[in-house]
Amino acid sequence: MPRALPCLILVLTSLSGAAQGPSGRLVVLNKEDATLVTVDPASGRVLGRVPTGEAPHEVAVSADGRTAVVGNYGAQTPGSTISVIDLTAMKELHRVDVSPLRRPHGVFFNGGSVYFTSETNRILARYDVASNRIDWLFGTGQSGTHMVWANADASKMYACNIGSDSIAMVDLKTLAVTGRIETGRGPDGMAWAR
Repeated sequence: MPRALPCLILVLTSLSGAAQGPSGRLVVLNKEDATLVTVDPASGRVLGRVPTGEAPHEVAVSADGRTAVVGNYGAQTPGSTISVIDLTAMKELHRVDVSPLRRPHGVFFNGGSVYFTSETNRILARYDVASNRIDWLFGTGQSGTHMVWANADASKMYACNIGSDSIAMVDLKTLAVTGRIETGRGPDGMAWAR
């Protein structure tokens, strides 16, 4: 019987033009093995494997399908890195040290930037892929900031907070928390209907 590995899966949408990057592949994180794997969904064949930081928890893929960013959450020791992976070459470009931020978790691409959470520090952060640097930090004031989502023009952001049983609504133009949605205990994720 095959061994089941804890993993997170993201389906890449088909891209027009093969030069843009891999298309129609699954991007899978294996927490236990600390790897990112691409899989052909039709055949189930593993196409490539890249090491990540310890206990990766979430992955986001750029709109062109070329780049993945992984939150390296850590296991016994809280993680403090994010992995930037070239999905065409199947190699890690950068392992970005986000210290003193701990437990990077939720990641979300918006244009050339990646928003991510620091669960331990109650912070949202933005990583600019082109400059390879973190260029923005924002405290949510809520415990266990876990997942993040931003709208298309990056004017509004929502952060799921598992320790505060809430979703924080953030206005990125005024840099203020504009509201708090009370949820059930320990909200672990969000989905948006369009």
